[in-house]
Amino acid sequence: VRDLVGGLVTGFPDFHFEPIKFHHADDAVIVEAQMTGTHQADWAGIPAKGKKLVLPLVCIFDFEEDRLMNEKVYFDFA
Repeated sequence: VRDLVGGLVTGFPDFHFEPIKFHHADDAVIVEAQMTGTHQADWAGIPAKGKKLVLPLVCIFDFEEDRLMNEKVYFDFA
């Protein structure tokens, strides 16, 4: 998580994460969200072009009882 967020803040200095909808399961929380920012440095192998980005994404937080075990992030690069 630290590497992901660090890379986002480096690649998009004006990075913003906006949760849109939350879904709850017995052992997970799913968050639909939108990321925005201006692409100022290379990120995820994509060269920076200085353009504004609006990127839909989904985060899945897996739990065992009350302990966070894993976070998976799915981006729509289309």
